[in-house]
Amino acid sequence: MTDIVKIKVNDAQVYPQTHASAIVGLTTIKGDKGDQGPQGLQGPKGDAGATGAQGAKGATGLTGPVGPQGIQGPKGDTGAKGATGLTGATGAQGPKGDTGATGPQGLKGDTGAKGATGATGIQGPKGDVGARGPAGTNATTTAAATATANGLMSSTDKKKLDSVKILNIIFEKVGEA
Repeated sequence: MTDIVKIKVNDAQVYPQTHASAIVGLTTIKGDKGDQGPQGLQGPKGDAGATGAQGAKGATGLTGPVGPQGIQGPKGDTGAKGATGLTGATGAQGPKGDTGATGPQGLKGDTGAKGATGATGIQGPKGDVGARGPAGTNATTTAAATATANGLMSSTDKKKLDSVKILNIIFEKVGEA
């Protein structure tokens, strides 16, 4: 025997009476005073919400210490030798006498060119990392939506969701065939 059922939504018959086996997905039939059937399957997961705003940038860390002084460059070249002083006048020849006095010293030569600058010293160690900035606002701190204010969804979508009516579909057995 096959059960005959009528399909009702909110106590109003919405389809003609038919064989229960003709209804795809029908698993239980509610009798005159039978228990309510099992809860339906959960619907698919909704789209992901919008990404929250990026958090504020953290403060800049402290400047590291100054590195050590560089090594001194090499000594410059020695300046050129000064010109030789003039020779003293020769004395009159006479008996072999004492050697004449030495002539005056020549002028001092020019100072040589300045040596090249030494190489730059090695860089000092890196400074400590600065403190972390405050956390930004994201979806875990966003308020729920209302009909007048956006939240985890837009207020327009919240109004649409609030207006959806829940249907109470009942399959009522009315006979057998």
